[in-house]
Amino acid sequence: MTDLLDQRLHNQLLTRPTSNVEATVRHIGAIQAQDLPAALWAIGVRTADSTVSSVKKAFNDGKVVRSWPMRGTLHVVIGTDLHWMLSLTADRLIAGAARRREALQLDDRIIEHARSLAQELLRDNKTATRAEFLSYLEDHGIAVSGQRGYHLIWNLAQTGTFCWGPFNDAGDQLLVLLDEWVPQPTRYEIDEALAEFFIRYLNGHAPATLADFVSWSKLTLTQARRAAAICADRVILTRIDEIEYYRRAEVELPAGASLATSYALPGFDEYYLGYADRSAIATPTVVQGLVPGNNGIFRPMILQNGRVVGTWKRAVTRAGISITVTPLDTPLPSFDSLALLGETIARFWKIPFHHIVVE
Repeated sequence: MTDLLDQRLHNQLLTRPTSNVEATVRHIGAIQAQDLPAALWAIGVRTADSTVSSVKKAFNDGKVVRSWPMRGTLHVVIGTDLHWMLSLTADRLIAGAARRREALQLDDRIIEHARSLAQELLRDNKTATRAEFLSYLEDHGIAVSGQRGYHLIWNLAQTGTFCWGPFNDAGDQLLVLLDEWVPQPTRYEIDEALAEFFIRYLNGHAPATLADFVSWSKLTLTQARRAAAICADRVILTRIDEIEYYRRAEVELPAGASLATSYALPGFDEYYLGYADRSAIATPTVVQGLVPGNNGIFRPMILQNGRVVGTWKRAVTRAGISITVTPLDTPLPSFDSLALLGETIARFWKIPFHHIVVE
């Protein structure tokens, strides 16, 4: 299992951060982002010398965007990638939400009205906060109470009308028309898109099984098998502990020294959620502490030897940022190592580091 974890740390860019945000997001493929601060740190921990400002600048410059490219879940992706990703995933997700639309009384007429209002509000590179867009819908006769507003935003993003782009001065991420914000998207034929999706996934997640790719992408198993077949000359099947994993053929394997390093990863990180089988990095007892009550809320995690050994949380006071670590397994990183992680987190958020507490 050491080889598996060592290679994943390497391909997840934790042992070899990139020099810029765009390179990080392109390599990983898609970074889960329903928790926006967690997504910013997921990018930051993989990008050398980054701060929250430098990550947000990549959004403001149109290099990366946030949308729902797969699984009905928000992700950060390269702006020019969003179109071809949606071409693979959107139809199935929209069809799968038919009963939800019916329950919310959102028929095609209402959705198309909302789409025309979005285009009217955002045309000519204008932007809007979530609240501003929903208020605009209300003002034009579309009720957004309950989950109707969220579902309309999801549907319009899923079908490529808009995405989340730059940030305003208050820190709110703003809606922009996708065709205006990304005027020259990359376009692929279906087989080309399937191959690119599979290769991008392996870039940032290998070694991984086909089941891992299906879990991550929510493509069908038939589509996943097709993708693997198209990429047969670009991937290698390798056996680790009697399980067959895919990896890129031309990617050099790590030297093997990375497991000794400790890491503080955000909740919902790709290192954990990017796989169907997570048993290599977390015992059942650890999972209970990482996702209490199996409630779907993944806590930020401490890694040692490539495995989850604790969770962490931050608090900001006048004195600065404080980090509290809750051990879940052994060996926990040394106190000095944890303090260094705390300093790195504080530096990213541009807040003075106060102290670290181990419960």
